Amino acid sequence: MKTITEKGQVPPGGWAYTEPATGVKFTNNHFLALMQDIRKHRLACDLPVHGNWAEVVHDVICRQNPQVGCMEEGEKPAVVTPDDIRRFIETMLELRGNELVSEEEQARRIDICLECPKRGQIACRWCGWLAEKVTEILGGRQLHKVEKIFKQSCMACKCDISAKTAIPMDVLRRVDERIGFDPAGYHEKCWMRETSHQGVEPQSATS
Repeated sequence: MKTITEKGQVPPGGWAYTEPATGVKFTNNHFLALMQDIRKHRLACDLPVHGNWAEVVHDVICRQNPQVGCMEEGEKPAVVTPDDIRRFIETMLELRGNELVSEEEQARRIDICLECPKRGQIACRWCGWLAEKVTEILGGRQLHKVEKIFKQSCMACKCDISAKTAIPMDVLRRVDERIGFDPAGYHEKCWMRETSHQGVEPQSATS
């Protein structure tokens, strides 16, 4: 069963829940208000509102909304370390003067990440600063599935997926080599383990 890790953080598009038993959909920008609406509906439909009903609803919210920060109950969150911050800074320094990949290539990579079992959430006290830098990297870029990777990270390298997928492969590999990261840590189907990908033109980081 999944549990919501950030109830105070409104996900992209707001909180949403569809009651499996009735098909009625609820949306709200406030998590507690959403839960109150769900409880009233369940009472009116003679559905359980006792025991662990709230935990069950949380689990359904997580499974219906991939962009919501969740983890398996009892699972310990991965934590960003100073070494991970070093990777981020090394990547920023290496990226300077280079171009981002095209939106098509980034979307292709995101699609692969969405199917990856090593996709998850990272606990990070530097996340505010990192988020600002990620926004700078993306330059306002909008992608077809970007909401589904909101605050999602690669659990192999602990990189933010929305940022890493925009960075050229040669930059990422140079940083991995410099910090001594073993590529075998990536999932076997990860785009980071591809030998090449043809037909995608780079896009300027400043455009």
